Amino acid sequence: MISLEHIKRILIVDCDVHHGNGTQEVFYDDDSVSFFSVHRYEPGFYPHSDDGSFEKIGKGRGLGFNINVPFPGKSAGNADYLAVWEHILIPVAWKYKPNLVILKELAGGKILVVLEGGYNVNYIPDCVLACVEELLEDPKVHQTFKRCPS
Repeated sequence: MISLEHIKRILIVDCDVHHGNGTQEVFYDDDSVSFFSVHRYEPGFYPHSDDGSFEKIGKGRGLGFNINVPFPGKSAGNADYLAVWEHILIPVAWKYKPNLVILKELAGGKILVVLEGGYNVNYIPDCVLACVEELLEDPKVHQTFKRCPS
């Protein structure tokens, strides 16, 4: 059980194709939450604004705690994401020292995974399964799950 009184710094990692503009807005001036988003960024792609620009770094107390890594178009692949994790996210996270994060080594196993949206409900079971397998470090977990019907 995680005691909320001990949670002073939270790292939110948003790694889907869309920018988390709503989450960014909520914590934009808050230094107790560092928001990191890697996303597709181009004119005409949701959320249709410059909110996902690398120049959006927070304001006030939150200045420097908002990090956007925009990829132009459909150009990003696995190597790109790995490079972002290794050269940007991991160093920033170690320096920030969050109490709660999706990267379990940084927060002593205190993990919160939130699934929101649902752009393609046919793939959600596979995505959830991949997250569970990775977090449990057990590729055999999939044997206990059944794919949801289409």
